[in-house]
This record gives sequence, structure tokens and C-alpha cells, in this order.
Amino acid sequence: MEDILLKLKKINKNDYYALLIIAILFSLMLYISWLKWLHPIIDCGREVYIPWLITKGDILYKDIAFYYGPFAVYFIALLFKLFGASLTISYITGILVNIILCGTIYFLARQLLSPLESALMIAIYFQIGPFAPNLGSYEGFIFPYSFATLFATLFILLQIALIIGYLKHNNPFKLLYLSAIFSALTITCKQEYALSSLLISIAITIYLVKTNQSTKNIIYYWL
Repeated sequence: MEDILLKLKKINKNDYYALLIIAILFSLMLYISWLKWLHPIIDCGREVYIPWLITKGDILYKDIAFYYGPFAVYFIALLFKLFGASLTISYITGILVNIILCGTIYFLARQLLSPLESALMIAIYFQIGPFAPNLGSYEGFIFPYSFATLFATLFILLQIALIIGYLKHNNPFKLLYLSAIFSALTITCKQEYALSSLLISIAITIYLVKTNQSTKNIIYYWL
């Protein structure tokens, strides 16, 4: 059991087959659900309207009431500034983030499961994540109720994935530092995710102390 937990799984031929199945299923679900996501006016207009206001010069928390962290709305606002404000930009953002999210979940699943089992986990995630069905529509993560939730989910899973990489790669601290960056990004998204991310950081710090790691490295991790 210890060998399983400490050895990072290598990609093999079955992983390519599994990832191909996931890609086909994702494309099929994207086609079936196309433009059947949450309504931009009734459900989640805030996710487009607030970034658009920011591009016009409004300041979050001063001119705009908002309950989550600033990352998601400012990121979408930056995309609006670069490519123009449109629902298409929001849709593309949701699709790309979900692709990265699926890859991260697959990596995490593969640490304990076979390629087929990991692909099955992604298929289940499709039904509760990006393509969650609801009365003929799909209120999932493609055009989410909250981009802050989508980004926070991605960042905290990337934090965990990088910590696993650190633990299984004979202490390459650069992975741990990257995990700290994603922890900080999580904190800028949603409060409840921030608490979870902070607890993960505390847990890895306790591990570093118990394994007699350099105090300098521990301080750098928190900085």
C-alpha cells in the first residue's frame, strides 16, 4: 500500500485510450447541451454584467456589490477588454476551464485507480459538474452560476495535484511553491474554498516540519 501511495503513476497506452474516451464524451455532451445552459438574464447575468461594468471603469466592492473574491470577475473583465464583451467569451472560458479541470481530476483519480476507473469517474463528474441536467437544461460549469466557484474548484484541485507531485517526486520544492500560488488564487475566488485551501496548506506545513525540511523552504512556501 505504501508503494502505491508514494509512486506517481506513469502514463501508459491505456491512459491514451481512456483520455480519448473522455474527449469524445465531453465533445458529445457539449454538442447535446449547446446553448441549453443557464440563462444569462434569469440565472447568472451577474457573471457577465459585472465584468462588463469593470471594463467601463467601475470598481469592484466600491461601485459594485459583490460577495465573492475578485479573481473571476477581473479575469473575465480582462478577456472582455482583450476580445470584446460577449457571451461567447464566457462560454469559451467555461469550456477551457472545464477541460483543464477534467485533466486534473483524471490525474488525481489515476493515483489510486486504473485508467478505465478514472475515465468512469470523469463520466460521473460530467453529470454533476459541466453538464448537470435540470428540466431540459444543463445548469453546470460551462456557463456557471458562479465563475468564482468554477475557478476556485480548479485552483484547489491543482493545489492538491501539485502537492501530490511534490510528495511523490522526491521533494522538488518548485511543485510545492506552485501549489502555494494556486492556494493564493483559491483565496481570491471564494471564502469557503479559501478555508479548505488554507487547511491543506497547514497540513502540508505540518508534514514539512515533521520530516525536518528546511525552515527557509517552509517560510518561502508561505510567502
